[in-house]
Amino acid sequence: MLVESLRLAHFRNLSCVEVSPDPGLNFFIGANGQGKTSILEALGVLGSLRSFREARAADWIQQGRLDAEIQASVIPSQAEQDWRSRISVALNRPSEDGAVRKLVQVNQKAVRSSAQYLRMKFGNAEMGLHAIAFNPNDHDLIRGEPSERRSYLDRVLSAESAEYFEALLKYQTLLEQRNSLLKDGNARFHELLPEFTDPLIQLGSALTLARIGWVARNRVTVAEVARKIAPRQSEIDLVYTLKWAEKNDGFFSDNNHLSQSHFAGHTPLPSLQELNARMRAQFARVARDEQRLGSTLVGPHRDDWSVEFNGRSLRGRGSQGEVRTVLLALKLTEIESFRQATGHRPILLLDDFSSELDLERRQYLMSFLQATDLQVFISSTDSSGLPGKKFLVEEGRVSPLLEEG
Repeated sequence: MLVESLRLAHFRNLSCVEVSPDPGLNFFIGANGQGKTSILEALGVLGSLRSFREARAADWIQQGRLDAEIQASVIPSQAEQDWRSRISVALNRPSEDGAVRKLVQVNQKAVRSSAQYLRMKFGNAEMGLHAIAFNPNDHDLIRGEPSERRSYLDRVLSAESAEYFEALLKYQTLLEQRNSLLKDGNARFHELLPEFTDPLIQLGSALTLARIGWVARNRVTVAEVARKIAPRQSEIDLVYTLKWAEKNDGFFSDNNHLSQSHFAGHTPLPSLQELNARMRAQFARVARDEQRLGSTLVGPHRDDWSVEFNGRSLRGRGSQGEVRTVLLALKLTEIESFRQATGHRPILLLDDFSSELDLERRQYLMSFLQATDLQVFISSTDSSGLPGKKFLVEEGRVSPLLEEG
């Protein structure tokens, strides 16, 4: 998918912006605080109806305004196909302290939720686009809480698989219902609980296996890309941790970690039946604790994954350079994984290209960008030596940048 045109009205600090991007590289150049990242954020919203800055919809509306809008015309990557998909996200706040109403339309058909939007894209690839965003200063994926990493895997897998997405929605609903039952102290508690536990085990096992499978398929690629970005750094590995497997049950050899030996084939990955049986056994072990705490203690909502350099976790010890290398390697791997799973090209959003990456990493990334067939949108403070189409972003206005010579 390619963005043919983009129009923003009162989005962040951008009053009225119209851009006709190149199908290849597009650089938005300007000083900090001028609106460069906001343009990339708007494109990300069109891809998923959420912000890669983790901002609320209310934050998207320009200060002093009660409404905002994002519009885009999307065309296929293949030149022989001739159609356009028009996507719009309109925001309205009746008053300064009122809740924001969001109206999403695809080809003038209203979309009620992010879930429906993703279902539409699975049903018909012509209805939308997928954006992968890289912010080299976003360390939370590596150093933040486990929920950040779980959410990342869930977003990646949901974009690749309709089955995973639907299972995740059902699991989240069942989890909320089961937690409510644990908290309520219903007189029929012991009679009702299995009605939620049994399907939760089935869905939880499937989600866990899909996550482990993604890590297994992509860990070698992530390590290879990281090696190309920073050849002098230590070898990295991805490790998936099952929080709900007993350390002494013989399920995994390394403290419940699924790491390099498993993915290299030396130790077989668990089957769906094995995960199901271990999850059921663990539910039996923690039954009293769950009732006491009023919370479900078993399942993929408690898992984690991490990046290790020579057997040590990068989470608490990695340098900024190491973390940025891993982030870039993950995102470039995510692109290829999405293409292999869906057959479609995402658009790539790169924020703060010039100031957050050192020379070695910038050179690798530039080589990748010049060789890729993706449509790429990049924010930078410096236009020197950059290929592609360039736009000047200044005080909330955007104009083509015509360089001398």
